[in-house]
Amino acid sequence: DPNKLIPVHLAHEDTEMLQARIEASVPIPPNQCVFDMHLSTDAEQNAEYMARKFGFFVPYVEHVADLTGLLTYLGEKVGVGYACVCCDRGFSSVSAVQSHMIAKSHCKMTPEDDLWMEEFAEWYDFGEEDGEEWEEVVGNEAEEYLQKLGADGTMMVLNGNHEDDEGIDVEGEEAVELVLANGKHVGHRSLKKYYDQSSKPGRSPQEAARLQRIMAQYKSLGWYSGGEQISHETQRKMREIRKRKDLKLGVKTYYTRKAN
Repeated sequence: DPNKLIPVHLAHEDTEMLQARIEASVPIPPNQCVFDMHLSTDAEQNAEYMARKFGFFVPYVEHVADLTGLLTYLGEKVGVGYACVCCDRGFSSVSAVQSHMIAKSHCKMTPEDDLWMEEFAEWYDFGEEDGEEWEEVVGNEAEEYLQKLGADGTMMVLNGNHEDDEGIDVEGEEAVELVLANGKHVGHRSLKKYYDQSSKPGRSPQEAARLQRIMAQYKSLGWYSGGEQISHETQRKMREIRKRKDLKLGVKTYYTRKAN
């Protein structure tokens, strides 16, 4: 719905003029750079191009759940809203806002954490707090746990020698993991590492592989993820915002939310 793409700096324009402008605008697709219109084969290559050419690095890229959706939004922000991806300033054309972003070194997302979280939370997935979805049990405790809760679930059993999460061999001990109906995992500590490696809610294996390739490209350009550790408080806020957005019917862009 084009009416959902009303930039806040256009909210007071004549309705007919505004409608005409929206209809004349063309969103920039996720495989096209919002800074110079360079066309790549897909969203992944576009993300790599923008990092290499303009130093545009997606913050916390390892936590992105929908890269294509994120780049689609940025394309709407610039292509329809004529707005800077960093400061939100509106312009009269795509070329004008692109010139501004390059001249002002605004080829980046807003550095203000609260504004960034509110604008981009729906394309990220930070999962639950560490430990909220996993509980360690020993021996027969797993089956007892399941019976106690009276819940349905599935069980994975690992017999024989295996390593615990610290790389220590556990000989002759049976490792059991239960996946309860509510999604909670309970099991032997030796299985925790497998859960940690596979547990990325809301992200497909293909998306995870794509993000790994982008991270490798970022690192080759000097980006260091270790310096970008997100705080527990920020993760908590992002989850709250994401849950709030998930409850809404339909999807609105940032500009519609700001204008309401």
